[in-house]
Formats: sequence, structure tokens, C-alpha cells
Amino acid sequence: MLLFQAPFWVFLLCAVGLFLYQSLDAIDGKQARRTNSSSPLGELFDHGCDSVSTVFVALGACIAVRLGTNPDWMFFCCFVGMFLFYCAHWQTYVSGMLKFATIDVTEVQISIIILLLLSACGGTTMWDSKIPWVDLSLKTLPVLGIVCGAIYSSFNYFRVIFGGGVGKNGSTIAGTSVLSPGLHIGLIITLAIVIYKKSTTHLFENHPCLYVLTFGFVSAKITQKLVVAHMTKSEIYLQDTAFIGPGLLFLNQYFNSFIDEYIVLWIALFISLFDLLRYATGVCMQIAAHLHIHVFKISSQQAPEQVHTMRFFITLILCCTIYFASCVIQQNLFLTLLAVSTTECHNFEETEDSAYDYRLCFPKPLTMDIDIITHLRRPPSSLKVSHYLEYFRCYLSNVMHSFLPFSCNQETSNHTFCFCIHMLANYL
Repeated sequence: MLLFQAPFWVFLLCAVGLFLYQSLDAIDGKQARRTNSSSPLGELFDHGCDSVSTVFVALGACIAVRLGTNPDWMFFCCFVGMFLFYCAHWQTYVSGMLKFATIDVTEVQISIIILLLLSACGGTTMWDSKIPWVDLSLKTLPVLGIVCGAIYSSFNYFRVIFGGGVGKNGSTIAGTSVLSPGLHIGLIITLAIVIYKKSTTHLFENHPCLYVLTFGFVSAKITQKLVVAHMTKSEIYLQDTAFIGPGLLFLNQYFNSFIDEYIVLWIALFISLFDLLRYATGVCMQIAAHLHIHVFKISSQQAPEQVHTMRFFITLILCCTIYFASCVIQQNLFLTLLAVSTTECHNFEETEDSAYDYRLCFPKPLTMDIDIITHLRRPPSSLKVSHYLEYFRCYLSNVMHSFLPFSCNQETSNHTFCFCIHMLANYL
């Protein structure tokens, strides 16, 4: 059982990690559209990662509220998460569209973040406290919330599933029965319950994390198969190597556990994990090869302006970093800051020789190219973002060259700094 309390920083890191994951998961689609990199590979990657993270998030939430002392509750909370996630894609396979209710996955994730933060602040033992007047432990509240949420979500999912699909005669998008995907998740849940209740060594009670991960990887594999079936509008078959691990546990129990169940559980875990990685890697590589794209890299042809913008800002950051580092090395930082505080800053002012005198809050003025400033002040209406960036790149290059007499003609000059400025100015 989960009888020992984890350090507070574990739950704090889990809360931060879940928040970052939830935020990035919500904006990845917009980023893909910005970079012109939307593809079936992104859809599979998104939902595939979600299928794995669902297992870990559910397991972490159960540990945070100390559900290990109640194995039945923990079993229900972990496996109902896998079931509902599969049902979400089941109804997508039927209706052709992934639908979200008013209270859905985002609200659940925020609730779990709150649970993790409460456990980090008050410890997991706080959930064993009794609620006044009802004689129930505090951990009952999140369990009741999960039960109510499961009923609400199941009603929405099965209303769509039993309402008929978009295929011929109310079938799925692949033309199959709307009930056919239920065989896979039904077999997983059935095997998990039978092995849990028939184990003579109390396998789940003694090793809940290994048990949940073993079946969680199997659930993630069949969920990814369902996503692929939805994208390709093809039938999903029941025969799958994902069931080898749970099958070994079941057969071992059937023959009176002639091999230690703990050892078989580890074997089943490695088989399930290997099968999941093999399938996910193979599918991603096949899609990437067919679409002529990279799995973890976006080419400049897909997003030229975004790549151009990133290059500009990286160069700007490098220039500022090198400049201030040089000031520190030359021990001129204090004098520079003093000059900034006492020197009046002016905007661009046109002089008699049609040049611009730019005082950049430094002791010595810098001169800018009149053509660049003229274009920046009066840009043509037809200019695009990339053109503005080109002007700013030229502007920054001019500033870098203007730094040279200001920084490199002193006796205490840092020659490394001057060399870097020359290189960056020429690069721009």
C-alpha cells in the first residue's frame, strides 16, 4: 500500500509540471498553425502524449490524497481515468469530431493541481482527517468528485456514441459498429479487475504503482491505435500485442501462480512499455517519412518569418549580453550607469548635414544612417513583417559598428569584446 508520505517538493514539482503540461497542451495547436506545421503527426503526438500522461496524472493524484490506504478507491480512480480518456476518442471515432463539455479535462487538471498544492503545504496525512458531523475522511471529497465527474462525462460520451455515427446507417467513420471500439477497453478493465481480485499475493495492494503503469501503458497503446484508426478512417482490430503483458498475469493466476506474481508483473510492465514505444515510434516515423517532415524539427520553409524573428532576437540578446559583460570586465559598469543617470537622453534629431544625432543614454553620442531612420519613420504600406525585421537588423548592425570607436579606442579596452562586436556587426 501507499503508506509513506513523499517529501513536499515532490507534490510541488508535480503541480508545476502539470500546469506547464496543461498550458503547453492547450497552445500547441495554435503554435502549429502559426508555424504552418499542422499535420496528422502532430495530432497523433498530442493525443499519444495525453494517453500516457493520463496514467501518471491519475496515479500522482491518488498518491497525493493518500488513496493507497483504500485500494478499491485507488483502483477505481486510476482506471476510470483511462476509461474516460479512451471514451473521449471513442466518441470521436463515431462522430468524427472531438467534443468537449462545459466541465472537461482542463477543469479536472486544475483541480488536481490544487490537490497537489494542498498536499505539498499540509502533507498527505491531512487527507485522513475526519470531516465534522459526517464521520468521513477528507479524502472522500475528491473521490466523490471523481465519481460525479465520471458519471457526467460518461453520460455525454455515450449519448454521442449511441446516438449514431457519421458513417453509413449510423456507423463509425470507418463504417463499423459504434460498439466495436468498446471491446478493447472492456478487455483491459476486465483483466485488471480479475487479476486484482483473484491475486493470492495481493498484487495490487502491495505494488499499486507497477500495476497501474502496466495496464496504463496497454491503455495508452490501444488509445493511440484508436486515434490512428480515426485519422485513417480504418477499422480497429481486437488482436493486439498490447494484451501480452496482462495475458501473462492472467495465465499465471490461472495456473495457481507457479511463478511469483511480482516477477511476472515486472515482466508484463516491460513488455507493455516496449510494445507502446515500438508502436508509437514506428507510426511517427512512417507518418514523417510519408509527409516528408521531421518529427522534432520545423524547417525554415515551413515558417520563414518565425525562424527569421527568432534569429533576430537571439542576435539582439547576444549583443546585449556581450556588451554588458565587457563593461563588467573593464570595471566601467559603475561609470556607465552614473553617466546614464546624469546624461540627458534625446530622441533622434536632424542636424544641418541631414544626419541624425542619437544619444543612447551613454556618455558619447552615436550616429545613425539616415536612410534606415527615414524608412523606419515613413515605411511603405506594402512592407511586411520580414521587411521591418530587415530594417531593424540593419539598424542594430549600425549600432554595433558605432560601438567600436566608443569601446575599442580606450587603453583599458577589452579586445575580445571588440572582436565579438565586429563579428556580430558583420553577421547582421
